[in-house]
Amino acid sequence: MFVISKKLACFRPTFIRTVTTDVLRIGSVMRPVTPSNDNNQSLIPILYYEKNFFPLSFIRHLEWLMKKDKLGQDALFVGPPGPTRRHLILAYLELTRKPYQYLQLTRDTTDSDIKQRREIQNKTALFINQAAVNAAIHGHTLVLDGLEKAERNVLPILNNLLENREMNLDNGQFLVSTQRFDELLKFYTKEQLDQLNFIRVHEDFRVIALTLPPLAEYRGHSLDPPLRSRFQLRDISNVPLTFTEHTNLLRTLHPNVEGYFIENLLSLASLINSTDLETLKLVHFPFDRLNLSVHLAELIPNINLIDCFHRIYPYDILYKNSKESKQAIQHMFKQLAIQEQVEKSSKKILNINRQETKAIVDYEINGKKYQITVPAHDTSLPITSPTFISTSYHDQLLSDLILSHTIGDICLVGPKGCGKSLIIDQFASLLNYPIEYFVLYKDLSARELLQQRITNENGDTLWQNTPLVQAAIHGRLLVLDGIHRLNNDTLVSLQRLIQDRELFLPDGTRLLRHDRYDHLENPSKSIRRIHPSFRIIALAEPPLSSNIGSSESSSIKSSSEQNWLNAETLNLFLYHQIRSLNLTEERQIVYSYLSSSNKSIPAIEHLLQFVHELRNSSETQLKTVAQSLSTRNVLRIAKHLKFNTSNYHIQLRDQLIRQTSAPFLPRLVQDAFYEALNKSGLEVNEQTISLNINWKESIMNNNKNSLKSSFEHAAKVPFTIFYENPIHSEIIQQMHESFLLGEHLLLIGPQGVAKNRIVDHYLQTLKLPREYIQLHRDTTVQSLTIQASIINGRIIYEDSPLIKAIKEGSIAVIDEADKAPTNVTGILKSLIESGSMFLSDGRRVYPKDTGNITTIPSNMIIRTHPNFRMIVLANRPGFPFLGNDLGDHFSTFPILNPPRESEIILLQNFGPNIERKKLEQLVDVFTELRQLSIDGIISYPYSLRELVSIVKHLNMFPNDSLADVIRNVFDLDNYNTDIIDRLRSILHRYGIPFHTENRTVNLAINHPLKLISKQETWPIMMIDDGNIEQSSSSSIILNEKSNKSSIKIIQSINRTDLRTQNFSELIYKYRLPLDETSYVHDLKVLNENKSVLILTGNPLSLWIFKLGENQAKKIDLHSIFIDSTNRFTTPNYQLHVIPGNEQQVIVGDLTSQTWALVDLDTGRNALIQSTISSPSPLTQAITRKFNEMLSQRNTSISRSSFNPTNGQLLQYIHNYNSIHIIDFIKNISQQIKLPFSIRHVIPFGDQWILTDYVQQSSSSYLFNINNEQKPNISMIQHNLDTIGLANSGGYFNDNSLWFSSSYDYLGKIISNTNNNLIVERFKRTKIISSGDVSPQEMYEKRRLQTFINKQHSLIASFYAKNEIDKKFTIKHDFPDSSILTYMELIDLKNHFITYIPIQRPQQQQQYSRSTTSQHEWHMLIKSGSGIIAAQYNDGSLITIDAHANIHQWEIIPSHLQISLDAWHKNTNQSGTHSLDIEYLKNGKTDLSSPKHGKVDPANNPHVGGNQWAGGSGGRDTAGLGGIGGPYRLDSGHQVYQVPDDVKAAVPEHIRKAARELGQKVFKERLKEIEMSEYEHDVYEGYLKKISSEIKMLRSIIESLEAKSHDRQWVRHRTTGDWDERKLIEGIIGEKSIYKYRADVPPEPGSPQTKAKRLRLVVDLSASMYRFNGVDNRLERQCECVLMFLESLAGFEHKFVYDIVGHSGDEHSIELVRKHQPPKNNKERLKLLKLMHTHTMFCSSGDNTLPALKTAIDALQAEPDDTVDERFVIVISDANFDRYGLSPKVFGKMLQSNENVQCFAMFIGSLGQQAIHLQQNLPSGKGFVCLETSQIPKVLKTIFTSDVLH
Repeated sequence: MFVISKKLACFRPTFIRTVTTDVLRIGSVMRPVTPSNDNNQSLIPILYYEKNFFPLSFIRHLEWLMKKDKLGQDALFVGPPGPTRRHLILAYLELTRKPYQYLQLTRDTTDSDIKQRREIQNKTALFINQAAVNAAIHGHTLVLDGLEKAERNVLPILNNLLENREMNLDNGQFLVSTQRFDELLKFYTKEQLDQLNFIRVHEDFRVIALTLPPLAEYRGHSLDPPLRSRFQLRDISNVPLTFTEHTNLLRTLHPNVEGYFIENLLSLASLINSTDLETLKLVHFPFDRLNLSVHLAELIPNINLIDCFHRIYPYDILYKNSKESKQAIQHMFKQLAIQEQVEKSSKKILNINRQETKAIVDYEINGKKYQITVPAHDTSLPITSPTFISTSYHDQLLSDLILSHTIGDICLVGPKGCGKSLIIDQFASLLNYPIEYFVLYKDLSARELLQQRITNENGDTLWQNTPLVQAAIHGRLLVLDGIHRLNNDTLVSLQRLIQDRELFLPDGTRLLRHDRYDHLENPSKSIRRIHPSFRIIALAEPPLSSNIGSSESSSIKSSSEQNWLNAETLNLFLYHQIRSLNLTEERQIVYSYLSSSNKSIPAIEHLLQFVHELRNSSETQLKTVAQSLSTRNVLRIAKHLKFNTSNYHIQLRDQLIRQTSAPFLPRLVQDAFYEALNKSGLEVNEQTISLNINWKESIMNNNKNSLKSSFEHAAKVPFTIFYENPIHSEIIQQMHESFLLGEHLLLIGPQGVAKNRIVDHYLQTLKLPREYIQLHRDTTVQSLTIQASIINGRIIYEDSPLIKAIKEGSIAVIDEADKAPTNVTGILKSLIESGSMFLSDGRRVYPKDTGNITTIPSNMIIRTHPNFRMIVLANRPGFPFLGNDLGDHFSTFPILNPPRESEIILLQNFGPNIERKKLEQLVDVFTELRQLSIDGIISYPYSLRELVSIVKHLNMFPNDSLADVIRNVFDLDNYNTDIIDRLRSILHRYGIPFHTENRTVNLAINHPLKLISKQETWPIMMIDDGNIEQSSSSSIILNEKSNKSSIKIIQSINRTDLRTQNFSELIYKYRLPLDETSYVHDLKVLNENKSVLILTGNPLSLWIFKLGENQAKKIDLHSIFIDSTNRFTTPNYQLHVIPGNEQQVIVGDLTSQTWALVDLDTGRNALIQSTISSPSPLTQAITRKFNEMLSQRNTSISRSSFNPTNGQLLQYIHNYNSIHIIDFIKNISQQIKLPFSIRHVIPFGDQWILTDYVQQSSSSYLFNINNEQKPNISMIQHNLDTIGLANSGGYFNDNSLWFSSSYDYLGKIISNTNNNLIVERFKRTKIISSGDVSPQEMYEKRRLQTFINKQHSLIASFYAKNEIDKKFTIKHDFPDSSILTYMELIDLKNHFITYIPIQRPQQQQQYSRSTTSQHEWHMLIKSGSGIIAAQYNDGSLITIDAHANIHQWEIIPSHLQISLDAWHKNTNQSGTHSLDIEYLKNGKTDLSSPKHGKVDPANNPHVGGNQWAGGSGGRDTAGLGGIGGPYRLDSGHQVYQVPDDVKAAVPEHIRKAARELGQKVFKERLKEIEMSEYEHDVYEGYLKKISSEIKMLRSIIESLEAKSHDRQWVRHRTTGDWDERKLIEGIIGEKSIYKYRADVPPEPGSPQTKAKRLRLVVDLSASMYRFNGVDNRLERQCECVLMFLESLAGFEHKFVYDIVGHSGDEHSIELVRKHQPPKNNKERLKLLKLMHTHTMFCSSGDNTLPALKTAIDALQAEPDDTVDERFVIVISDANFDRYGLSPKVFGKMLQSNENVQCFAMFIGSLGQQAIHLQQNLPSGKGFVCLETSQIPKVLKTIFTSDVLH
């Protein structure tokens, strides 16, 4: 700080040397001073000491140094970061006129940098002395800066030199101490000593080192004790000067600055560094930078103090993530009465007058004008101004930058994509600066920052200056792009250049500040003058976190990148922050960029509004996405939307999803983003992809011809086989649009989705040559840009494909970009952004429009070809790919596996001979496997590539069975039992017999049936139509308030192919994903497109899916009947299909008689009104009475019936004579008054049967309405109301009408006259009882469901199980209690009867008795058989039971035979030889007696053999996957499964011995933990249910930090792989030229790896026990807790957890303490018992909110340095309504602490409680888990929600 002999580097100092005597006295110490000779003059420090500006505290240090110098002792200065320590040393050397050698130590410093370095000169390898040797020989002082930064094995080479002044040199010479050498001269001659290669160490040689204090806030290695002991230590203290000294010094330097300004600045600095504030962990204040702030106040007197303060101590950036620290700084302002700026001060640049190497700037601040002089570049070389769109914010920022430019170097900090580079380009143009861009990356060494080694044409080694040195010499503006990526010590190695404008280069050259250089009389040729105009501007992103008051951390950035802004780097720059633009500013830039400043574009407005809503959102997930939507990306999207002024929503949504890579975001973030899109009006559009997309016909304007004609390398145009399909054509169309806009492209997606093929096809079509580059983790910046080879001892550099593409204008296709280190991808991003690049051979890449560059030879300049473009391919981020983020410099295209139809079309091209059904089968299998991978259940993401391989095989070898061919993809999974079981289950569900044996045929048995038909005559009598009153017909009136219901695509409805292993009448089974509170109401089918419609209630939803597909569409209809439903009655919903109309369906509630039309495609719905529009007196009377009765909502009064044959809905009032008919085919409705009262209405073919209301008897009427005439009514003189009419069909007039009844298998009307009906009846052998209903209600209550197939003379019926004729049923392998009902088949042609049992699904056994009875009771009300059925035209049947299990039946005998033949054909295997894998062929195969086996103390994996316990795939011993062992023993390693045939071959006596030993050890284990066998069985009962979920969750946890285990390159080693950056060193014979990968320990000072802190809050309230019988909520909670305990066992280093409960009694019941989880099964079972018991005996009430608050407070109170992230997971039964708890209050509490991430899991629900509660919580905070299997997915979602933070 006291380098004040120059107030400004650009002014000539008025320094006069006052030391002229030969004796120097400092304090009480004197020593002689020898005048320097000419050779040493340039090595003596200049202008570091000036008497008037040198306080007494500094002089005391100089006095101490002189004492040590006189004693011949080496010194070590300890002190805080900054130049003070170094300046003290240099001032002492200047006073004593001692030359010095300076060595900046870094992690890359090697022994050759200290002692000797080899060089090749004239083809001879020579040793060139380095700093330490030169200083020792010539008597210089060696200054070692940064001892803490060198690796521990480097500095010990100096130990002997420090202690004894001796050292062995690499060239064979030996340094000998002065005393020893002089002693030898007494006995030997100088020539003799020279022959021994002895070299005398000069008596004036001294070593002075500098190091930082050994504090946690300063990163570095601790000093090696032998090294430390050789130094004398001197601490210059945390505050080198007293407050008074510092105040006086600053006042002396800047007399025009007010005293209070200086005192306040010093007071602030002193407060920050006060030891009383250590708990805040504030970054050390850089006292040495105070001079710059005061200097700024001298230039601009009315500048705000905080403005000056923030430039040297940017607390807004430092403490962005720590409110506490930031508030502490602001409190200091208040204590010192420092006024913060209420508004930003107004700063303007009025005029800039450039004059040679400086510029006069007319500056205005807050209305006052000043004139300041700033450095500038030579005006004789004008710089082209960039295209810059100015805003008031940018003008203000430029003014600030120019002000800082007057006094020092600048660092501009801002998020990616905010315009840092653009603002610097504009800044440079204002001052006529040419820019030297230097793109930085993590692995860049300190030496490579300055110079790079090359060889000349003779093979001699040379050192070549980097842009940094060139900029310093020629006075350019050096832009260090990405200093946050550099290692800390690499960045700090520039401190001498930044603070002193002085630098020692590797080749021995020394850069010297211009005034110091000018002070030299005869400067050496090895000294270069630093141009006075030289300035540095560093660009950086804000630090993510550090130990500066923030507890957050990130796994995706290195520790240096997280904490780059620290006490050391604060001493380097003046800091400025550039923020993202606000809405007004960004709008101005976007419209100016689009040249549409005078016209508002709706699409652009919508884009800007949405982006800024994300940026300003309080939700963490949305802020995460907003980081991807930088201004750069906003401009990119705006270009695409410029000409889309009206219907832009689809395109805007697509662009936002693409540029954020939304499909690959963590689940919580993705859900929040999609929800934000929907709320913004950018809803998902279920549009079908056009099958006729032809991007090749799009117009390329003038670009197409120029692209095609400018290329000469046709051989580089790729060639690939590509099959057009809709989704890929759409992607290429979008790529082409971006390509024409001049953008570089990024295709990102999982493996095997045809990324390469898409790109190659695109380039092939456009005939564009390609340069292909594949990156990997070992790719370096050098290998990416140039390829070095050694020819005749000379390094020859060849252009890499990237450089060739840049020069020639090819397309650089860069594959696997995510696998490359971030420094490599950073180079690509910077190449796009700046267009410039520095190559290892000295050449430079410049943009094509760069002007003439006179300072660089033309052969060293590469200009980017105008046609050059990059297309980058990368795998998706996240596990298991673990790729790196590629930023926002590319137009992004997420490539997913194709949608179902596109994938089928694609596969049809690869397999034209394969039937479509088989392709659909394969596509559906892989679709489900991919979803499992996304959910984290399986780790491998099966892709399109594997699917194509299967199809190719099947196409060429059609006789191979599918079950064998798919093994080509899945065989590797045979060794993971959990995965192979899951695969087998999935493949079986889709009908692929994978790993199956003993396939059987289980068709039902036909029984002969004696069918007797009987003809009857039913007399009929016409009723006089004069007694019928009829209103005029009118159109159906729909409620004007029609609305569009939400449509959701359900990806899986659990389709299972039931013919995989056994052939029966069952084809497929489906199960809708309903929770326990939902009920099935109705089932219908659509014949035209083979669709199934299911109506479910609670909430009311309509499900639609096509047969054979596993995807369904769900339409939410809850809001339709919400106003008409009576809360005191149970809704009874029905679903009807309109004949001939498969676009709309009818949904109604029989209870309220409310009906609605629903559009199946759009979800639009509208209520149907029951009133008549024509106001005739009759109509008014009928309407009034009818509506009056309907309004009573009484099920015993208002009724209706739908006729599926004629599409009429007949509404009537029980025991009244008014009816209302709605004809949906003709779209009319009318009301009719009949001459009798109605009791029941039954559809009868296309007619109606009406039963009148009579006390003693009743009559039946045949009713038909023709709208052109009056209704026809005929009385049937037959007791139809007693035969229990059921289903019917056909038409009356053509004698095709049929019916079924309790008495009849089938009845047919074969003739009708005016007076008689001739009826043929096939009577039942056993009459079906109507049970609990009257015969008239047989149809309405579905007590008999009958379906007829006239073509095949087959009748199918369903009725109550107890009504089945037992003589036709047979015994089955399953118990009778598991049979739900029977399907009765009557073959009229062959006179057979068949009964097919319909079983209850196995999963129903998991439900409690009450739950099962509830659902089945509800179904029995709707159907006497317990199922609802429907029939397709082809005769197949669909049934659904109470639990939404849907079955598809094939019952036509001829169809069954065809299917059976095909089934037999598919079961034939492609070979009879065994394909089993035999583990034991080459070793011992016999089995000895079972035993536990030896225990490996190292727990290494053991595969095979029979020695080790806990092994896999072996024999005799306890382990997993083997044979003959006594019991299973898991040691935590991969399981290798012995084939089943080997296991089956184990002799019985061996199996018996194994069982006996297993039982013995089992009982001993139980005895050890005092657990009874009963308790063990109870525990195992719990564990068995969730074993697969535990494995899944453990797999997820293991994947959380998988990437952190990647090994890193360790360089400067003597063994390993030759480091390509050290080719020259290898040629000249250096040793440390190798590198190898190793597990690198954390960097010194980096944050310690901390565990995630988790608290599980469980619900122990009384309602958990009370409603456990309804939905198993308590059981599920116990399973969840057990899953936690089992899954987290062994991961204590990653998760520290505790479990607490709450109930009506207490809000914090301790169940599991932190660091004390249950140790064994007994303790875990005891915990589950405790949870059960507490819910039984606790008081009613709910303490969810107090429990959550207590958990948040407890986790927040834990120290930041002990935990990584904090999670609170609340398990609740969602019973909030009962206790009056507000979801909004609960939601606010979940978000109340940003340091504690809180989530709620609802595991129980009465009705829709849980769903409604989830909808009212903040996005991503609530999860409904009504099945235990969902819990691992939810936990994965929670734990990965912050990956992008």
